[in-house]
Amino acid sequence: MELTDKVAIVTGASSGIGAALTRLLLACGTQVALAARREDRLNAVLASSTNPDRGLVVPTDVTEHHALASLVDRTLDQFGQIDVLVNNAGDGLTATMQDHTPEEIAYLVTVNLIAPLWLTRLALPAILDRPEGLVVNVSSMSALTRLPLQAPYVAAKSGLRGFAKALRRDLLETNVRVLTVFPGTVDTEMTAASRDQLEELRIPVHPAEFAAERIYRAMRGRRREAIIGGFPERLLAALDAVAPWLLDRPLQRLRPKLEAMAAISNRHARARFSISGPIEKNLAPSPAPPGSNSS
Repeated sequence: MELTDKVAIVTGASSGIGAALTRLLLACGTQVALAARREDRLNAVLASSTNPDRGLVVPTDVTEHHALASLVDRTLDQFGQIDVLVNNAGDGLTATMQDHTPEEIAYLVTVNLIAPLWLTRLALPAILDRPEGLVVNVSSMSALTRLPLQAPYVAAKSGLRGFAKALRRDLLETNVRVLTVFPGTVDTEMTAASRDQLEELRIPVHPAEFAAERIYRAMRGRRREAIIGGFPERLLAALDAVAPWLLDRPLQRLRPKLEAMAAISNRHARARFSISGPIEKNLAPSPAPPGSNSS
């Protein structure tokens, strides 16, 4: 797909992969609606881009359906069309399942899965009106390797992959292509706090620009899925697909280090979103139903 003079919506455009991909698209002549919660960061990304006059900043909380509807409306008002949707916004939190609060689970599933479904539904009619359209879902290598301490995040990102596969079949007779990408560990706000631990574990951390360039290349091609990483990521994905038990013991040996890394990264993760209740404590149990025996 040729992206020059196309109109794209990019969520999570204020930092990381979203910011790098936005700059790349603008430099290549795409008109871009930049969506994220932090307007000041969006303005900074646009100001540092080539062709900033081709961009539109739309402060958006992707967990709110009305905000996503406004994003689509403002994009159409400004540019008159939508050719490409990049569902990139996401967030993560690392803990055992029993230590996640219901609010945290709801947030992780909403931002990583429900929001892309909502936004795709809202933008798809406009994309279908174009001669050629593209929906890009930014999943995660976690959807392919399923690391411990990430169950809700893995569930959401795996669901995003399943959604993309079904959507592609829904759209087989149309002009719209569906692409899902699986970035490995990328230098973003989600990984910045645990950089030292990642280096100690010898987990490669790719620059956001590297991921953006690979995604851009996949967008221009005809691929349906693309792993954004190197040989280690591809090997792990292949092993987990054909012989997942081979990873069980190595991952179990890494668990103490993963837990130590989680303790650091979660403090920063919780600062990015507002959810009540410390991650180390479960919520108080629900009251017993009337007439039940609670003894």
